[in-house]
Amino acid sequence: AGQGPTVYQPQISADGRRFPRFEGLSSQWDAGAEYIAFFPNVLLGVHNDHAFAILLRPDGTGRTHEQVEIYYADEAVRGDEFAEMRATNTEMWRTVFSEDVDVVEGMQRGRHASGYDGGKFSAVMDAPTHHFHSWVATALSPAP
Repeated sequence: AGQGPTVYQPQISADGRRFPRFEGLSSQWDAGAEYIAFFPNVLLGVHNDHAFAILLRPDGTGRTHEQVEIYYADEAVRGDEFAEMRATNTEMWRTVFSEDVDVVEGMQRGRHASGYDGGKFSAVMDAPTHHFHSWVATALSPAP
């Protein structure tokens, strides 16, 4: 399950510099990205210049820790020349990921509400969610 947005255009550096890109990418990656739910608790984000992995580690029934690692296309990005850009990129993703926390926590509160009936899937909007749930159900079902 995943998403493939086509608007990835980060402004990491005030002077217009960008991170080096992965080699051999087609033009679809100029503004493209892929965000993949990699079963069961690993999320991947792939861009033309970096990728990230998020490991979700449950800590009981009401808390989950996120461990995020960012990997860049070129080893040179580890140098001092890119330090400020790396910090900016890290902060950008920290902001994006923290915006999701309230949404996820609200959904969890709603799922525990007495009036929650299980919800409804929309064939138009929820195909990736339905696919993911089918994936989990298959994995948890006993082997034939």
